[in-house]
Amino acid sequence: MVFKIVEQLAENDNVLLTDVRDVFFQSDPFVNLNRDLILVAREDQYLRNCPYNSDWILSLYGEEYYNKIRDNFIYCSGTILGSKKEIQKTLEFMVSDLISRGVNLDTGDNIKILDQGIFNYYVYENPNRCIINDNQNGTIYTMGYSDKFVCKTNGRISNFNNIDYATVHQYDRFKWLTEHVYKNFKETNKRWFI
Repeated sequence: MVFKIVEQLAENDNVLLTDVRDVFFQSDPFVNLNRDLILVAREDQYLRNCPYNSDWILSLYGEEYYNKIRDNFIYCSGTILGSKKEIQKTLEFMVSDLISRGVNLDTGDNIKILDQGIFNYYVYENPNRCIINDNQNGTIYTMGYSDKFVCKTNGRISNFNNIDYATVHQYDRFKWLTEHVYKNFKETNKRWFI
């Protein structure tokens, strides 16, 4: 479905593939986007230390490949940015991988949660197509394995360089931050602002 939606976009459009329940925006995520690469959010954890990501890689690509990358960081499939062209290339790879595993994308038959495993494989096999966003300096903050951020007095979340993140993902891992988001977000002209 996502692939079909992206196909219908204008050629010069930018695309953000994102989770929706646990993401909020503090500014335009597309500012200064390199249109020739995808922007990939790196988590603050190694594959070997996460049983979920380890299981996805092992079940998809086997022990030999897992052992090759297990000491590397996890890349999050919950926030991927790029031009339409670059996102299409990424999705084509992921869809082909799913179909090769017997998943019927029209009916959902044999579908499993595999996107993050396939996405990590894509990033590790195609590093020249990716810009890596790290939590300390990037514009995306992926909080699942991290607690290194600043909540400013104005309520905005920033890195230690005092730069506000454009996108905050997995905020619901912190109860106090979830309460902060629900308290401080307001709907204005059908857009959500903090």
